[in-house]
This record gives sequence, C-alpha cells and structure tokens, in this order.
Amino acid sequence: MSFRELRWAPVLVILTLTVGLLMGANSFYHRAYIDTPMKRIMDAHPEVKSWSLDKEGKQNTLTVKLGTVDNLLETCTIIQKEVEPYLGKDGWQMRVTDERSDDLEQVFYSMQYVVYEALTQGNFTFLADTLKREAARAGLDSSAIYVNSYNLYIQMKKDGVSLYEVLPRKVDDKPPVLIIGGSE
Repeated sequence: MSFRELRWAPVLVILTLTVGLLMGANSFYHRAYIDTPMKRIMDAHPEVKSWSLDKEGKQNTLTVKLGTVDNLLETCTIIQKEVEPYLGKDGWQMRVTDERSDDLEQVFYSMQYVVYEALTQGNFTFLADTLKREAARAGLDSSAIYVNSYNLYIQMKKDGVSLYEVLPRKVDDKPPVLIIGGSE
C-alpha cells in the first residue's frame, strides 16, 4: 500500500480519538490526584483565604493568600509538608500573599536596609530589635520575625490587616521548595 492509497478518514478518526483519550486521561489524573487533594488540604486551613496552582513550563507555583496567622514560618512549613506528596519535593514553589495596607508597607520599607543587611550578614538580632522599635512607633498590633535554614519570615498586623514577607536567605544548600512572599 502506498502513501496515496492510504485511507485518511479512519486514520484521522483514530488519531483524534487517541489524542482526546490522552487529554481526558490527563485531565482526570490531574483532577483526581492533584486538584481534589489540594482543595481538601487548603480547605482544612481556615487561615487560607484563597489559593491557586499555576503551571508555567515545568514549574508549578502554588499561590496561597493568607488571612491572620500566629506564626508565618509554622504555617508555611505545615502547608509545604501537606502538599509535597502531591506536587513533589522539587519543581514547585509556594508564593504567599496577603492583604497589606499602606501603613504596613511603610513600616516594612522603613526597615528595608536592616532586612537586607540581616540577610547578607546574619545579624537577625538587630533586625528583631529594629522591628520591635518600628512596630511600637507605628502602633502595630503585632509583629514577628522567624528564621530557618532557607528563609526569613516577617509578619506584621495592624487593624486586622496583615503583611507577610518571605525572603530567601543566601545559603549554600538549595531549598527543597522555594517559598516567596509579599503582596499580590
């Protein structure tokens, strides 16, 4: 049989059905093994106001909008550990967003030099003292700094509105999951 004698109608029908079947199977897999468990996990956390999972190339980005949390480091760590079985240990990042006010942003900007100095030189005690002083000056309800091996976590709250910043530290080891934070 030559190329010209090939019956194209059945070939195109089979090709279309195969592509449709593969796309349907992929959609089912994603919905059953990623979307549904992720929704269950996020719904279990009342501090999560909204979330989305976006894929750009091979990189998944989990965007989590947080309401009020007591400990930003703890919240990020718990969410990371719970979603890791579905997204893998690498190939994704978590972006933390908030509903910051202009007042909270001004407090953060007033500390920006101290924040980046702490990230490069490791003087987190001075950063904590500066945050305490700036928080008192601005009349914040609460503020906190947390540090782990990979990130610096800053949280501030005033009048029911929170600011969350997660800044990567310069460390020799690559973090298992990149967590970034800030405004939307």
